[in-house]
Amino acid sequence: MKKHCIIILCALLCTMPLCAWSLFDWGPSRPECVTDELNEILESGKFERDAAKISNMTLGFSLDERQSIYDFYELDGSKAADDNFCWYFPTFGWGSFSQGDTAGGTFLLVSDILCYATSITGTVIMTIGFFDMFGITTIFFDEYNIDRAKDFFLGGMVTAAVGVTLELLADLVYGGIRPRTYAKTQNAALKDALGLSSSQTSVSFMPVINPVQQSFGLALSMQW
Repeated sequence: MKKHCIIILCALLCTMPLCAWSLFDWGPSRPECVTDELNEILESGKFERDAAKISNMTLGFSLDERQSIYDFYELDGSKAADDNFCWYFPTFGWGSFSQGDTAGGTFLLVSDILCYATSITGTVIMTIGFFDMFGITTIFFDEYNIDRAKDFFLGGMVTAAVGVTLELLADLVYGGIRPRTYAKTQNAALKDALGLSSSQTSVSFMPVINPVQQSFGLALSMQW
């Protein structure tokens, strides 16, 4: 029994780091002033489209509350660009889709599918051409012909290389630039909608009562 408990404890210790973020809520929590309806709008990442809604729903918020909203929901273009690129597998525009950029994500999705299909097709042709060169198979031709087999082998290799190269270029260049420009534009729109783009002053008052001296006053707090 003791041995089994030790094994279970070790397993828990090994798996806890993988889910610690959710178990212990180590991630930043959304501002308390944000309602579920506003959160749904902000999480879409389409701040330009929803600027009027965001502005109206945060009309009575203090400057600190609006700043906390911006800090929590602003888009991270660098992270999205990193998610768009991988040396080993196509990402299909995941980074752009994660920040709400449907147009950019769709472009990368289509380009990755086409380029990935091209590379797979080239790899298959290259493999069959390789076997045909050694007379193992005669899939392309009824009889053994090393010259034609070599042509198919080289053609397949070039096709696969072109597919992989175009895929990596699309993910690296377009997938690296688009998320940053999109985030910059959307973050500027969010800042405008929250009224943070220009210098503003937040004024609040607080009554001050001194029962000993029976005096009353009013404290003024200003933030800008």
